[in-house]
Amino acid sequence: MRLLPKKSPLFDQFDQHARLLVEMSGELKGLFARFDNATARQSRIKDLEHACDEITHSVNTSMHEMFVTPLDKDDIADLISELDDVADEMDAVACRVQIYRLTESRKDAHALTQILEKAVQQVCLAVENLRHGNQRAVILEACRQVHLLENECDAVYREALTEIFNTPGIDPIVLVKWDDVLGRLEKAVDRCEDVCNVLESIQLKYA
Repeated sequence: MRLLPKKSPLFDQFDQHARLLVEMSGELKGLFARFDNATARQSRIKDLEHACDEITHSVNTSMHEMFVTPLDKDDIADLISELDDVADEMDAVACRVQIYRLTESRKDAHALTQILEKAVQQVCLAVENLRHGNQRAVILEACRQVHLLENECDAVYREALTEIFNTPGIDPIVLVKWDDVLGRLEKAVDRCEDVCNVLESIQLKYA
């Protein structure tokens, strides 16, 4: 059995990144719940995405400067990359709300942001326990919950597409806009699952 050192700046940075994702998902859910303070929320999401980028850059730089790392360097690179992809997708959703000048939400879009927030919270839980060698069960259960949420997301997404593509008289431009936004939300949950795939792989490697 390979033991993970509990103290490492890399673990701290993973935790910081994951917590920023939780904050981003909360802002996104709030945006699609009420469409209040849309400009301020979009600006906050962009700031959080930039902070995630900075952490990602710092992790990649620190990793290559370290002689001994708490995880294999490939695992470190994969994990921070997948975490950053979640941030990128959420930022892409917020950007499209602004680009498309959407002024009201949809129930299915709000439902997807609720699922996304839950998935991100589970990702954060798993990441925060990565440094603890005796929390394998917690990490794997969090990953299992994300896989279940991804399945739920797929079902909501399919139902949403069925509705918008079969609504009589819908404006084609509106259809294209929401097809893109809903698709980005679905991809964000997929990215959470990608993070969990890396975490599960790490757990197998260090079992």
